[in-house]
Amino acid sequence: MKLLSKQPFSNMLDKVVKTAANLTGSARSPAAAKDGKQPAAEKRAPKAREAVSNATKTAQKTVSAAQESVKKDLEKVRSAVDKVKNQAKAEVEKLRADSHKVTSKTRKRVKDAEDQVKKLGDDAKKTAQKVTAEVKSEAQKLQTQTRAQVKKLQADAKKTAQDTATKVKAGVKAETEKVQARVKQAETQVKKIQSSAKKTARKMEKRAAEMAAAVQAITPTPLSRAFLATSRGRKLAAERAAEAEAQNAGNA
Repeated sequence: MKLLSKQPFSNMLDKVVKTAANLTGSARSPAAAKDGKQPAAEKRAPKAREAVSNATKTAQKTVSAAQESVKKDLEKVRSAVDKVKNQAKAEVEKLRADSHKVTSKTRKRVKDAEDQVKKLGDDAKKTAQKVTAEVKSEAQKLQTQTRAQVKKLQADAKKTAQDTATKVKAGVKAETEKVQARVKQAETQVKKIQSSAKKTARKMEKRAAEMAAAVQAITPTPLSRAFLATSRGRKLAAERAAEAEAQNAGNA
């Protein structure tokens, strides 16, 4: 902003000076000197000069006051402009900071989602390994128990045959046939138990494989991690696990 021009105040001073000069000149005119009389204008000259002096001082004071006022207004304007600039700068810095915070939060959420997907995958693999180990352990226990039962039945049958042979030493054919029938029945029972044990073991191994496949099916791959991190993905994984469990229960 430019300071106010001094031109109006200079013009006013010039007019005052010219008016005073006219008054002084008319007071000292030759016509008045010839008459030997002091004109009224000459009488008024001192007052006119005083008025000119006062007007000049007043005009100078007015100019000084106006310049001072303009200077103060200019300082206020500059202060206001600086304030607006500082506020704008602060807003820009705040927006930058907020943008940085949003970017950081987004990166953190993505990382948390990836970590969660990785954890789900690790948990699923551990669960599959645990289930497979438990099924194998149960199958081994069942096979061991079946073998023990078969050995016991064979020993009992052998003992029964020996006891019966001792009793029928006298040549009782009927008793011998009964013993043989019992032995045959015992062998048939043993075969049934062995067949049942094999079927049970195969079913358990099949169930373990199905459960492992179901768990492996929901194990997230790098491409499905982002999907499993969502609520929809977790829901779908839970539904697949429930379906696999229901199918295994039906097969059992």
